[in-house]
Amino acid sequence: TDVTLHDEAIDCFACGAGKVSSADRFSCETCGAGQFVNASTVSCSSCPAGKYAPVALTGACLDCAAGFKTDKRLKATTCSACDAGSFSPGLAVNCSLCAPGKFSGTAASLCTNCTVGFASDVTGSGSCTACSVGRFSSRAGSKRCSLCPNGTSAGFTGSAGCVECARGTFSAAGASFCAACDSASGETSGVGSSSCGICDVSYLFNPFSGSCERCSSSDYPGADCSSTGRTLRNIALKRGYWRAHQLSKDFKECPVYDFCLGGNDTASQCRDGHYGPYCSLCIEHWFMALDEGCSECESPSVKFFLIFAACIAAVAVAVLLLYKLHSWMNPRLESRVKTVLKVLFVASQILVECEPVF
Repeated sequence: TDVTLHDEAIDCFACGAGKVSSADRFSCETCGAGQFVNASTVSCSSCPAGKYAPVALTGACLDCAAGFKTDKRLKATTCSACDAGSFSPGLAVNCSLCAPGKFSGTAASLCTNCTVGFASDVTGSGSCTACSVGRFSSRAGSKRCSLCPNGTSAGFTGSAGCVECARGTFSAAGASFCAACDSASGETSGVGSSSCGICDVSYLFNPFSGSCERCSSSDYPGADCSSTGRTLRNIALKRGYWRAHQLSKDFKECPVYDFCLGGNDTASQCRDGHYGPYCSLCIEHWFMALDEGCSECESPSVKFFLIFAACIAAVAVAVLLLYKLHSWMNPRLESRVKTVLKVLFVASQILVECEPVF
């Protein structure tokens, strides 16, 4: 055979990698970078989206891995890493930016939530920012840090929560520390307070002066200031003391100890049946018994019955005496007196048998 005529298969030879036959089949042509030899068409084809070829390849282009991008939809020649703050799941033309509350380093296949105590409020963040003092974030993936509420504080950066102010201290929102109340003025506070609005032990709040006053035995005799938060209105008196009303500063010791019960309710500070200054007066239908205080009076109907019965008895006695005195003087008087005594006797029996109705 004549090789120049190409009349036999053995006259042809295969093109190398990345090459295809020329149109006249007399030579092999090289495909460019970003292309591959398509076996089905026996031609140079561009790399599809997400694939690349630094040099012409045979059969297919290379996959661009997760965390990388090709930057070109077709005929890409490179696959480069995503910048910090972005990511790609693989076969990506471009990287996607991380959402607020998330971050990423370079060549990331996904974004990570900011940890507690950190936040990010921008898109495409390469890192999260620690919460400043006085602020906190308690959830992963926070977009921003929150102010510590009233009565709490955060003294360190990157706090996941705030700490309640201790008793005797206070803070406003966003505080990095809790300030101490002015103990010299007698003010204090409860746990988690935003102000020193209550008086300390051994002090009470006077609404007329607007301040805490020392609860001394000379100024407030009988006052129980053994707990915090005492005011002139809610202060409790010890037993044996009395005051006119709940805003009175004039605490008086009762002459009779047992008449005054104490407490902070002036309506119930006296013993049963007592009222008035020093609980020394008796309420209606009660009377003052010697050395016993006020005692309840008996019902009016019983009292009337007893008085009426006593009167009948007195009249009977008087008639009997008169009878003894004058019977010897007038015999006819004896029969009359006997009649009167019989009437009184019958009347007394009726009173004894009948219930009082008055």
